[in-house]
Amino acid sequence: MSEDDHGALLQSFQGHVQADESRVWEALLTVSPFVTEGMRRRSAEGAGRLGFPARPPEADSDTSPVPGVNVEIDTVRHALVISGQWWFRGVYETTAEDSGARLRYRSYNVAGRGSRWLVPLVAGSALRADGRAQFEDTLQAVGRALSSAVRFEGE
Repeated sequence: MSEDDHGALLQSFQGHVQADESRVWEALLTVSPFVTEGMRRRSAEGAGRLGFPARPPEADSDTSPVPGVNVEIDTVRHALVISGQWWFRGVYETTAEDSGARLRYRSYNVAGRGSRWLVPLVAGSALRADGRAQFEDTLQAVGRALSSAVRFEGE
């Protein structure tokens, strides 16, 4: 996907996991604080893109466990998308490699072009926060869940 599909790229990190890509994908959904057991169950039941809103419709009990955060699970692309407020989108993706799998995270400013300049004023420290430590924690958690070696590979 191009930058225009998601917005302006803010940060990008990637790492390698010595495990089969499908297992890395399942482990990512297990260790993510944004994904509930119900979300994992629904994603395992069918292929496609599933959305879990910050606030559920009246009859739907599957909602994001984090207030104000929408979660999207794309079981075909193996992408976990976290979005919040009117400006933030974070995308985790897993892809197969010769000796395991790559876990990649990118965060975007998805505010419209006319209002993108407002984000630094409104988001403040959330925008300036370095996501590297959070990504490395997620990478390590995936490795522990699979008893597999991991390697942070930077941006």
